[in-house]
Amino acid sequence: MSKVKSPQQKKRDSLLKDRRNTYGESPASSRKNIRKGKQRTQQALRRAVSEELRTVRGKSEEVEAEMAQDRARTRSIDYSRALFKKVPDQPLAVVRERKLKRRRLEPPQSLSEVLRSDEQLLRNLRAQQPGVKGLR
Repeated sequence: MSKVKSPQQKKRDSLLKDRRNTYGESPASSRKNIRKGKQRTQQALRRAVSEELRTVRGKSEEVEAEMAQDRARTRSIDYSRALFKKVPDQPLAVVRERKLKRRRLEPPQSLSEVLRSDEQLLRNLRAQQPGVKGLR
């Protein structure tokens, strides 16, 4: 079902749905580094497991093998908890508002004040547009 939207409605939807990477790198390096980060953590996981299993290569006792397998499983779980996680992108409205504040040369704020103002901005935009889905 098609719904005709006004330009203001389209702009509000765009500000809420579109997201920007604010990690601090150029977009190309961010795309590359996300892949590299995932590769590094998986490689470290494989290396940790193989180190534990390598200790029983020459030994034939079942007890030793089971202990090595348990240690490998434990290290695997420890590494999987510390896997690479991408920093989520921020809504365009938040990025735009932050840039406008910076241009006005306001005095620097603490991180908690910045986050609080970002949340307030999102609440205001959501209140203007109650039907937008896909937001957290």
